[in-house]
Amino acid sequence: MDQIQQARGRYQVNADGRKEKDGFVCSKGTKPYFYCVAVKRENGVHVRDTKDTNDTTLSFTNDEWKAFIEGVKNGEFDV
Repeated sequence: MDQIQQARGRYQVNADGRKEKDGFVCSKGTKPYFYCVAVKRENGVHVRDTKDTNDTTLSFTNDEWKAFIEGVKNGEFDV
């Protein structure tokens, strides 16, 4: 089982059955008609939209990803 863990390891994406050929993973419950983001941990963290795997991939350092996750947990992006 592959897992993408956040800053403190408290949350994870369980990728059973949803690992792409190129190593990206998205949540287990994702169906082909439900779109989400896919994440890959390899020399940092890479995120892309599952609707178009050939489109832009956002890349972050581990520290940037940690700061983003902490910001989400702290409500910094709440609207």
